Amino acid sequence: MRKSIFIALVSLFLAIFLISCGSKNQDDPSQPNQSGQTDKSSLPQLSVLVDLPSVNGGSVDDFFSYVPGNGKDFLIITETLPPEGQERSAALTRIRTEILAGKGPDVFICTCWVPGFGEEGLFKFPNQAMENRIFLPLDDYISGAKYMEWDRLLPVVMEAGRGREGQMLLPLAYRFDVFLLDRGRFSSSVEFPATWDELAESGDKLARSLAGYVTPYDMMGELADYDKDVPAFSEDDLFEYMKKVLDHLKKVQSESIVPIFLNFSDSKFNGPDYTMDLLKGREFDFFSTYNKDGGITADITTFGGINRNSTHPDEAFTVLDFLLNRDVQKGFTIYSAMHSLPTHMDLYSNEYPAHGQAMSEEHFESFSKLRDQINVAKFYTPLEGAMLGITAEFDFKNGTEDELRKIVHKHYMEMSMMLAES
Repeated sequence: MRKSIFIALVSLFLAIFLISCGSKNQDDPSQPNQSGQTDKSSLPQLSVLVDLPSVNGGSVDDFFSYVPGNGKDFLIITETLPPEGQERSAALTRIRTEILAGKGPDVFICTCWVPGFGEEGLFKFPNQAMENRIFLPLDDYISGAKYMEWDRLLPVVMEAGRGREGQMLLPLAYRFDVFLLDRGRFSSSVEFPATWDELAESGDKLARSLAGYVTPYDMMGELADYDKDVPAFSEDDLFEYMKKVLDHLKKVQSESIVPIFLNFSDSKFNGPDYTMDLLKGREFDFFSTYNKDGGITADITTFGGINRNSTHPDEAFTVLDFLLNRDVQKGFTIYSAMHSLPTHMDLYSNEYPAHGQAMSEEHFESFSKLRDQINVAKFYTPLEGAMLGITAEFDFKNGTEDELRKIVHKHYMEMSMMLAES
């Protein structure tokens, strides 16, 4: 029932938004088509593939009904991939075959492969897919965009969608660790940002604690050298860092300061104990974990792209352009799924709430300064899963150095094979 209410609210919001853009004019293409006004059978059909297993299908269809021009200038036909099992495997094989044959959907809206959330995505390695000329270059379209505000989309995240031919993919949502600590109870003498090694070796308790919360695949930064189709680091480097991380965890597990993990998902579904409702009436400092190069790693969870073979590229771009509009980002569920953040930099401020939540001016300034420390933005891929396999297989309490080396070797070879075959 809560989802139904949420979907209805999103519908109402989008309707109000379109009215404010002048949708009172019956000829406005942003209005859903009224029965009898247009012969839909004569409209160009725009196929949109939706691979968002974490998003309720009804809310996706609701969004498409308000895409400007849909039902009047063109007709959006959607296909939603099954979330799991043999049906999903069969659908992935079919669509990949169609793409290789120069066919396939006009628009892709996809969730990345996220460790622990569902199965592999349609494009296991988006960077490789960009270089394989699957997607349409978008720079010329972006320069004439009607709905997105390109200069207000987080540059370091959007840059991840650039290939040799320019902007090929549009990251839609991303995540990074945001921790809260009561300002009156905790403080640190360390100057941030800092490298992971500096935090782990610091005499400052808070710094050491933050180093203990790092996820290894984020601590290593970018995991692949896509120009060479090999891991971005040597096996020895991976072993040394994994050994450092595991040794550090043993040292700090009894003394770590426990922060609050800030969840950006909708409070109506998660409860006040896990969302920004915590910020009301309290003063927090914002922290994150840091990678080996001295910045924060952001992981892209959702992206959109256009098939290079699309016969309707202008209409296809309209879908993505509208999807990245600030007012769509602040209410559509893909921008808060899996603790994700929208790419528009103004959202979650007091002036521009998102998903029913907002920060005070002071808190948003602290959050923005933390966000500015992102130095790596990467798509989730199966490489993250291989990295997680190391910590999953190693006996944290009783494992030996030799056992760790064998496990690292196994998963490093797995990563190397994945990239060679991608």
